Amino acid sequence: MYRVLKENYGFNERLAAQDEVWRYLSLEVLPDLVQERCGMNDDRFYKVPRRIWLRTIWWYIHLSWQGTEEETRYIVKDNSADEILQLVDRSGDGGYRVELTREIIRQLNIDGNREVPRLLRRVLKLNTARVKMIEPELAEGGIESYVADLYKYFSKNLSKAEEMSR
Repeated sequence: MYRVLKENYGFNERLAAQDEVWRYLSLEVLPDLVQERCGMNDDRFYKVPRRIWLRTIWWYIHLSWQGTEEETRYIVKDNSADEILQLVDRSGDGGYRVELTREIIRQLNIDGNREVPRLLRRVLKLNTARVKMIEPELAEGGIESYVADLYKYFSKNLSKAEEMSR
């Protein structure tokens, strides 16, 4: 759906930000797909804008995009529904920081990051607090380094907790 909307219809962030577009797609174009996935849940079709299923899926893929469909599939393959919602529900004051979010989701799959329980939720919360004081693009090493530091914070604290429990 992401690829078809983008390539065939010039779909972009501006259109994706309009709830009416998602309501139309959910009710008129792809209702069978939404119904198959979510049942007859009004919230997932049109009623609650942030819960419209097609909208959630499109933004999730857009925020996770890694340059190609194959790379993106690899990055998102193990993510749970909780991780999808954590990513999509944290738009911030000025909207989504797309490049920052893509780097956060990319680094989730590096090394042993998956071993920390609810890591994405923790990293996103820490990021929400830190971006109030630090501009990730201006951090030493840029966005990639900034995000690596977010993950290191939890890997260090996990190691300390394990040592203390021994």
